[in-house]
Amino acid sequence: MNSNDHKASSVNLTMFAGTWNHLFGPGRFETQCRIVIDVNTHTLVAAQALSGMNWVSLSVAEKEDLSESLFEGNDVSSAPADFDLEHIENLPDWAVPAVGKTAARVAKAFCEGLGSLLTADEIDLACEQNRSAQESGVCHTHDFCDANAVMVSAFVTCGLVDRGQDVVADNLQPIWNTAWRLAANAGFHADAIQYADSGRKEGGGPVTLTNVRKSVVQFTVMHFGDTNLSSLSLAQLVRECDVGECLSGTFGVVSSELLTRDQVDAESRKLGSEGAFFLDEDDAENI
Repeated sequence: MNSNDHKASSVNLTMFAGTWNHLFGPGRFETQCRIVIDVNTHTLVAAQALSGMNWVSLSVAEKEDLSESLFEGNDVSSAPADFDLEHIENLPDWAVPAVGKTAARVAKAFCEGLGSLLTADEIDLACEQNRSAQESGVCHTHDFCDANAVMVSAFVTCGLVDRGQDVVADNLQPIWNTAWRLAANAGFHADAIQYADSGRKEGGGPVTLTNVRKSVVQFTVMHFGDTNLSSLSLAQLVRECDVGECLSGTFGVVSSELLTRDQVDAESRKLGSEGAFFLDEDDAENI
């Protein structure tokens, strides 16, 4: 994002939010997630998964997996409404911890920078013009100074961009957009910057900020002929052994969670195998 060619917005036109069902790993049921995406940068801004009655944050690996499904597997950025995602101007309360605290610091620094360049009358006029032309999405602080350069300087002040640079990386755009919105909503007065408490609840239970969920189910192969494969996961087995031979043979598989026969057979189909997976006798009796 270059301060010389990017016209920043006072109203966010690129963020969408909604729910998304995702399969995080073999042997799992689909998990309901709530998401915020930026369709301009193809970025998953924030995401949480429903675990019991609580919404919990995703691990880094889970966010990467979900992002791949959203933007590469389904190309949601091209038509978010087709996936029941709704345009939002502001981050929902639950998503604020992912972006809001950093954005608030940037917004304060941005307002302080504007205050050193513009008179009080110019700031008031920019706010008035923003209100009267809100649909355009253009912030009228640009009429009085190089506001993008001021925003980049705010990123430098907050330690997000190296001093001397005039570019903010695309992966920081959610912070850029949120900071601009916070500043505009505060009338570009630093002492008026506010953001939601990260502990607020939103239907379904408290927000948990610790990564407590496993992203995949591990399978352990107990034996294959004379070879001891007890330390290998299913993924390692596929890499280490001849897939066709292994999957057509008879070997035991133990899961870290109880699976139905349909789930086990589904994993076989994913790997292109016509053979069945075999549970150990104790697990088989419970299905």
